[in-house]
Amino acid sequence: MRHKGLAIAVSTAIILGFCFLCGCSDAPEESPGISSEVTPGADIDRTAPPEENRAMCSANMGWCSTENGLGFYIPGSKMLSYYDPEYGQMFAMCSQSGCHHTDESCEAWIGNNVAYFAPYGGAWWSISNEPDGSVVIRRIDPESRQREVAAEFESTGEVSYRAGNAYISHGYIYGSFYKNTMSTDGVSSESLFLRVDLSGGGTETLFSGSESVNFAGSDGQSVLLLVSGYDAEPLTFSEYAEQFPEGDYAEYLNGYATEHLSTELRLYSFDMGAYETLVSEDIWLSSSLFLCRYGDLSLYAVGDTLYCYDFAAGESRELCSHEGLANFWAMDGRAFYISNAGALELRYCDLAGGPETLLENEGRSAADDIIVISPSAECAGYIYGIRTCEDSVHGVISKADYYAENYDALTVTG
Repeated sequence: MRHKGLAIAVSTAIILGFCFLCGCSDAPEESPGISSEVTPGADIDRTAPPEENRAMCSANMGWCSTENGLGFYIPGSKMLSYYDPEYGQMFAMCSQSGCHHTDESCEAWIGNNVAYFAPYGGAWWSISNEPDGSVVIRRIDPESRQREVAAEFESTGEVSYRAGNAYISHGYIYGSFYKNTMSTDGVSSESLFLRVDLSGGGTETLFSGSESVNFAGSDGQSVLLLVSGYDAEPLTFSEYAEQFPEGDYAEYLNGYATEHLSTELRLYSFDMGAYETLVSEDIWLSSSLFLCRYGDLSLYAVGDTLYCYDFAAGESRELCSHEGLANFWAMDGRAFYISNAGALELRYCDLAGGPETLLENEGRSAADDIIVISPSAECAGYIYGIRTCEDSVHGVISKADYYAENYDALTVTG
């Protein structure tokens, strides 16, 4: 398997393109007007991003589009806030006069120790790592604010659970969860990849054990997964230390992975009874896993070539190939991708394929080799992310200004 050597600053900036804010009502200054200097021919998508195959938003860090695409939801560990990009205002999703937004009595309350949140199918969904070691998935009616438990992994005296990551697709949540078991020998942890039916049909364990599984998309009839595993398990640290007292365990694991770890992009039938291997060599997903899908379209790379798997067509199409392909993400109906073959460059093209556009000024900072704006969320007309400057800041910029590379129009949010 080929390991992509990303520039640390590039991948880190995109992965961490989140905000620290949760349920607060402080309002930033009004945002500046949208620049009229739009790139000629730039077709700005004014619709909300697709709900299907969306990564659930990380609480206390992530932003996500509202259902109508006019603004952003910002989930905290208990409360949900809203950001209006047109006026640069943020407030808790609560209309109760005098509410302090601290407990279940608040209309903005979405759970205890919320880990992930997403609007989907006319409801709000949250996943909480409860204080007692249980994991609870809640459905919240945005109109009545009525809450109900849709699924629960209940802890016992010996067993506890924790949510790892989560995606929402065609009536299901897919995600990594960890089952921790306490015994006289200590605590052991088991990795589970689960599928939760949001209509109340129960939970399925799709994978458990040592295989690493990344969700790449689904259309409700098939499931695309990146699966990595060893052909034989490596020695544990204690086993290695006993056999090689003077050895370097980290070096051993690196060498072992090169020889024994395989990674495949697999298209499974929905019942997981059979699969087709689409790619088995040099396959990798972006470090921006939360932005790898756009509805029923999924991005992946083979070496330096970027592909889009189209569930409706049942096939992959090549989008581009650039030496030093380093990262990629889907946004605004397009594929954006970074290459670094001596100079950092950022381009985009339609997810259907076609001509590429180079963002001339967005590409690089000569000293640091990092892109200027690292997106992590979008709504209909705006992008949220990190602007890299002397002191990197989180902010919101209109798509019109982003394509025009008018970065000074960014409204700082944190």
